[in-house]
Amino acid sequence: PFAALHLRDDKPRTLEEILFQVCVTALSGTILLAFGLLILRVARGATWRDLGVVPSKLLYDVKLGLAAFLAVTPPVYAVFLLLQPLLPKGYIDPVPLFFLALALGFLYYRTHRIVPAIVLHMTFNTMAVAMALVMRALS
Repeated sequence: PFAALHLRDDKPRTLEEILFQVCVTALSGTILLAFGLLILRVARGATWRDLGVVPSKLLYDVKLGLAAFLAVTPPVYAVFLLLQPLLPKGYIDPVPLFFLALALGFLYYRTHRIVPAIVLHMTFNTMAVAMALVMRALS
């Protein structure tokens, strides 16, 4: 499901449209997550540990997420570049992002904490936006 959510059509989009979509998605996801956490916390008495956040391991989890980013990003982009000439444009994103999804799931499975996966995902998206901005500046 994670990779399928990133399926695109062939319609070309401007960088501004992409940035707007990323910002709206990030904001709505953050609001939804905060609302869900509030419900779990208030209605069910969930603790931070129940929610996958261990404050004493926060710095370690951030470092782990960044290390996972460095390990996962090159293969994901390599698969993307290899498949780009072979598949229609709308079907390219889900295939390499499947490997990112596996890494996100693996991080949570091994740590039972959500912060490393969130850091990996945020860093991956930030890098993609930064690369788009650099490509635009160079063209």
